[in-house]
Amino acid sequence: MTRSVEESWGLITSWLEQNLPAAHQALEPPASPAAIDAISKEVGRPLPADLLAWLDLTNGIRGPATFGNLLPPFYTPLICEGMLTRHRMMHSVYADLPHEDADSPAGSYSFVWLDTFLPLAASGTDVDLFVDLRDGELHGCVDELDATEGSTGPVWPSTAAMLSQVADAFVLGQPVQWAYGSGDSTEYRPQLEDGRLSWD
Repeated sequence: MTRSVEESWGLITSWLEQNLPAAHQALEPPASPAAIDAISKEVGRPLPADLLAWLDLTNGIRGPATFGNLLPPFYTPLICEGMLTRHRMMHSVYADLPHEDADSPAGSYSFVWLDTFLPLAASGTDVDLFVDLRDGELHGCVDELDATEGSTGPVWPSTAAMLSQVADAFVLGQPVQWAYGSGDSTEYRPQLEDGRLSWD
């Protein structure tokens, strides 16, 4: 069962405060209405309610995450400014390539970055975790795009589902199910070692 964003985030932050204070201290306060509005204007779409709920609780993590990766397998939530910067950069990189999947339903495959993809978390590589803002039943799903292979298919049906699984992993020891469009999935469990968080 998917918890509300507020409940999941409360469990996550409590776990971080007790087990990884450096990560808890790195969390930014809630995003400002102006920052959220700038993102919506940039992508030309309203943001899903669960993503808005998360931004109302935190504006991600600013700067390098020296404590490890908050989201599996190697992702750190972006601040709003980082979302905008990454979106503009990806728009520029893919501007001259055909965007035939732009009108396909949310969650469907795309080889290239689309303007309706909103960067959600950074990996420090050319792989992006994003929210798919195309229309369709999976509007707002969380997906991954590899610069050489395209999108993987929806990893989670929503931001709320992602946070709920991460909360379960921290609090209940349940694995996070990383799904692929093919129907395959990989399980990730959080590991703490020497003050760093990783996902195995």
